[in-house]
Amino acid sequence: MHDKFTDSRRGEPSSVIQAQVEAVRERQYAHHHDLPSVLTNSDLGAGEIGKFCKMDESAETLLKSALRKLQLSARAYHRVLKVNRTMSG
Repeated sequence: MHDKFTDSRRGEPSSVIQAQVEAVRERQYAHHHDLPSVLTNSDLGAGEIGKFCKMDESAETLLKSALRKLQLSARAYHRVLKVNRTMSG
């Protein structure tokens, strides 16, 4: 893992990453236009997560199994859903 941090090759330029972040933010704003208090997926409350972060039964079963096995809290469950929404957006 240390090799990744000391690798001398350059990654993407900041301007490319900035453009990607801005594009994702625009999609998030479009998704949440009817919720003025929600600017990003991290702003979603527990009730809103259920509305915006729907899963099929097999995904729900897998996630609940992982949460039990890892002994994660309800807060962690909601964080996983928010991150998933961001990544899938």
